[in-house]
Parts: sequence; C-alpha cells; structure tokens
Amino acid sequence: MNISVIMPFWNAGQFVDAALRSVFRQSVPVKEVIIVDQGGSTPESAFPDRLRDLAGLRFISSPQTTPGRARNLALAAATGDAIAFLDADDLWPLGKLERQVSRLQDHDLVGGFTRWFTETTEDTLEPSAKGSVCLLMPLLGACLYRREFLEQLEFFDEAFELAEDVELLLRACESDKRILTLRTVELYYRKHSASRTHTHDPVRDPHYARAVQQSLARRSATGNHRGLHGLASYLEPAHTAMNLPVAV
Repeated sequence: MNISVIMPFWNAGQFVDAALRSVFRQSVPVKEVIIVDQGGSTPESAFPDRLRDLAGLRFISSPQTTPGRARNLALAAATGDAIAFLDADDLWPLGKLERQVSRLQDHDLVGGFTRWFTETTEDTLEPSAKGSVCLLMPLLGACLYRREFLEQLEFFDEAFELAEDVELLLRACESDKRILTLRTVELYYRKHSASRTHTHDPVRDPHYARAVQQSLARRSATGNHRGLHGLASYLEPAHTAMNLPVAV
C-alpha cells in the first residue's frame, strides 16, 4: 500500500523538522510527503537542504488559502492509495503507520487517540510529562484513510474556513463505510501560542458548531443513527486517560 502524507504549512518553521522526522522514522515507508505552503513566513526556498532534499518530499504553493483548500490541492496531486495527514507542528508516535496500515486492509478509515502536549523531552520526539495531556479521538492526523473513501466524501468542504477537518470526519462517521478506532495514541498534537487551539477562539468556534449542526440535520433528515466511532470522546488526564494504552 502506497502512502501519501499531506502536510499543510503555515509559519511552522521551528517545528517542521521534527514533524518530518516523525514521519520518516516510521517502520512503514511513505511514498511522498506533500507540503502545502499556505503563504507563511517560511517558503520552500527557506527550508534547510536536509529537508528539501528528502526523498519523496514535494512542495505545492497555495498562498493565503484555507486549510481545507490547501489539503484539497494536495489530495488532487497525491499518488498514494492511502492518505495520512500531519500538520507541520505535530508529531507521529513510533509505529503509527505499522499499526494502521495492517488494519486498513479491511477498513476504509483507521483512527486512534491523540495526545496533546506542549513540549517534548530533550533530543526526542516524545511528549514531555510537563503541561496538560489529554486524549481525544480521532483528530485528522490520528487517522489513516483509503484514498477512494476520501474521493467518495468529495474531500474537504471548502465552504468551511476552519473546522473543515471536523466536518469531514463527521461525514465519514455518517457513512456506511468500515471505520475502526484503535485504542492507542496515534498523534501527538502540539499546543503552542500560535496554534488556534491554544485558547478559546471566537472565530473558530462557530465553524465547529456549524459542522455539528449540519451533521445533526443530515442525520435527522435520513434517520441515520450510526455512532460517531469515538469522535466525541474526551478524557481528562485526572481521570482515566492516563490508564489507556499508549503507543510507544
């Protein structure tokens, strides 16, 4: 199975090196990593040679566009039959692709938990115990997708300036396709001052609400009672989250 990794890039120059290292340390090789430059302060020419020269690394320029539009451009250019997403400031745990590729043979989407973190331990790609740690399943980057499934969903809804990832996952869960959620951490999600999830965002939140409202309306109109496959599960570390299996 050939895997295309799609990585939107927006002012994440201090993190992208680690993100790419977390991709290329996987035991399952990827066919290509498509970086979509959304017009931030670090274009392709500013990438260090060690990054630009990585085999399979491709750049697409899409200045001042929305994340959904950027991902759709990359999807149109992707050549793999399996698709993975990773933002340029996030990380993949060791073994993510190995665990998910083996299950994608019999499924259309394989997801997992997400661990939020603020910093990594020294000289590693593993989250430090410092800062808040939560588990949420699944986020876009915690999943692996069959390309044909994303095509059936018609990719991302570009009417959403934000929350396009939640909107797509809601439509995926409404479908009758084979979806599996692993009870292992398959994404390290970095919280930092420039990320939209760092604080309450009155601009972002209405987009999330609209995605949920539209999903509820579709379900009500069709009588669709399929589960959300863990999409709404949220576990605080003070309770049971830290006792769940974690990919290492």
